[in-house]
Amino acid sequence: MHNKAFKTDSQRSAFLVCFKFSVYGTIV
Repeated sequence: MHNKAFKTDSQRSAFLVCFKFSVYGTIV
């Protein structure tokens, strides 16, 4: 269970980072 939660959390973090970069690129 912990492994699954960690994997999902890491995927979410990676998605958020990509999202922030795309938004930053759009603004700049």
